[in-house]
Amino acid sequence: MRLLLIFLLGSMLSSPAVACRTTEDLTNELKGHADLVFEGEAVAYTPSKVRAPGKGMQPAVIEFKVAKQIKGEKRKTVKAHWINGTFGESRSLVDFKKRYGNRVKVGLITPKGFEKIVDCRMRRYTNAGTGKVTEKESCTSPLIGYGRTSKEKPKHNWVVQGPCTTPFVEPLHRNKNL
Repeated sequence: MRLLLIFLLGSMLSSPAVACRTTEDLTNELKGHADLVFEGEAVAYTPSKVRAPGKGMQPAVIEFKVAKQIKGEKRKTVKAHWINGTFGESRSLVDFKKRYGNRVKVGLITPKGFEKIVDCRMRRYTNAGTGKVTEKESCTSPLIGYGRTSKEKPKHNWVVQGPCTTPFVEPLHRNKNL
């Protein structure tokens, strides 16, 4: 029994966490929140990692070399933050390219774009153990990536992705050699 428990615990720790049981395609409405849309190639990738307990995930960071600007300010390179733990995000640049190919179409939301769509307000929370009611500010957004309060303003570009949806990272060319 102890051996089985050790095996199961090891399996869970080595596997990506999955928060959603099903995936939905990113809707055109959510894609419309993208401030930057471009075609390009991922040239650097830092995978996400778990922060200290209770601090959530440190997002993955992807740097793209822009080949074709479709929407937004023209740039040669763009860095994007991404929390895609829902579907087991890539662990390396090679893994990212195996999944999405060498050239991708990407939609990003900028910090200013996030500020337009986020809803921050005071919300009541009840402690289940004590019954004590407290008020805390909480922010919600139709996209993944915003801080928890209005004091935690977004500082980075984020890959457009809704909860339990596919990201705005669309393969254009598959790399058959990887």
